[in-house]
Amino acid sequence: MTYEELKKAYEESQKRCSELEQEIAEKDKVIENKDLRIEHLTELVLKRNKMLFGQKSEIRKFICDGQMLFKDDVGKIFAVSKAQNFDDAMRIAEAALSGHVVQDKSYGYAYYGFRNLYVLGMNNITAFDSCMNEKWISENIAIDGVTFNKTEGYTMVVSCEMDPPDGWITKRISLSDGKLI
Repeated sequence: MTYEELKKAYEESQKRCSELEQEIAEKDKVIENKDLRIEHLTELVLKRNKMLFGQKSEIRKFICDGQMLFKDDVGKIFAVSKAQNFDDAMRIAEAALSGHVVQDKSYGYAYYGFRNLYVLGMNNITAFDSCMNEKWISENIAIDGVTFNKTEGYTMVVSCEMDPPDGWITKRISLSDGKLI
């Protein structure tokens, strides 16, 4: 083979590699969206069963399939939230894991959904999976606090204090990776 033929073959293989990488990235995104959809549908089934059959039909939302919330887990929540002490951090976790959105300025904000616990801190949001492993941390999106507004599909809408005391702006965060939308 001549140099020109080798060069042409190399360029074609680079082009094909680029196409394959793009295809893999697209398929990864599709898989991630399907995983989120499955988690969302599971949540809907649990809510439906609770409505139809009462509290006993509800699967308890304890950490890691039946384990208790341990001191180290509460410590993780305490570290990223506005909680003043471990008792406050425990209240954040227990309330959020029992299906409530926690919105109490005295000890912090949290939201449980899609089998993840989202703790809203002073500057960012940290997502924990069901075993309290850190899933992602958002970039710094606020200067003096992040509060939960609502979810829209797989997006969390939050208020971010950017210019205290009244400089609140609304931002949207992807629940799958913590990126701003």
